[in-house]
Amino acid sequence: MVDGKKVMTYSMKKKSSFKFPTKKYLNIGKRVYKDCNLNKRYLKNV
Repeated sequence: MVDGKKVMTYSMKKKSSFKFPTKKYLNIGKRVYKDCNLNKRYLKNV
């Protein structure tokens, strides 16, 4: 929690060139938001 709010962060090492995430990876992120009762509107803003 930051300032009393739930947050999620993600860090990547610069080992490879940029690639778009797979559908499987995106679905895992959606599941995390659902399981943690986070507002999915933030996923659309990223």
